[in-house]
Amino acid sequence: MGKVTSVNINDSFGKASDAAIKKALELVKSEYANVYVVGKKGRPTKYNAKLCALLPAMFANGESVPEVCAELGIHKDTFFEWVKTYKEFSDSYKKGLELSEAWWTKLGRAGATGKAKIQPATWIFNMKNRFKWTDRVEQVVTATVDTAAADMSPEDRKKRIGELLGRESES
Repeated sequence: MGKVTSVNINDSFGKASDAAIKKALELVKSEYANVYVVGKKGRPTKYNAKLCALLPAMFANGESVPEVCAELGIHKDTFFEWVKTYKEFSDSYKKGLELSEAWWTKLGRAGATGKAKIQPATWIFNMKNRFKWTDRVEQVVTATVDTAAADMSPEDRKKRIGELLGRESES
C-alpha cells in the first residue's frame, strides 16, 4: 500500500485554492496510492452579500440583534460570526446599530420633553445595557509625593516607611 496524505483545498474563506487542487492532482498521479481531499464540512452558509444593503434598515426602529436574527432566521452566534468574517456585513451592522441607538435617543428626548410617555428607568436600563451608556462619575484624586526618599539611604527610607505606616522602625 502506498503513502497516505491529505490536501485541504479550502483557504480561510472557503474558496478552493488553485495551488491546492494542482497539488492534489499531482499526488494522485504520483506514487501516492491514497489521497484524501479535505474541504469545509458542515452546512453551507446562509450569508448573502445582498443582506448588507438591508441590514441598517432592519435596525432603524430601535430593533435589537435578537430581533434582526429572528427576522433573518439565524442564530446570534451566526450573526456575530458574519460580523467577524465579512467586513461589509460588519460595516452595515455598525450603521444599523447607530440607527437603533438614534431611535432610542429620540424616544428618550421625546419622553423628557413630555411629547411621549415612557418609563424613564426602563429607558435608562435599555441605554446602559444595549449601547454602553454610563453614569458620569467625577473623581478628584489628590496625592502628595515625597521625592526626598530618592536621596535617602536605605536605612533612613526604611525608618521613614515605618513612621508613615505608624509603626516602630525595624532596625
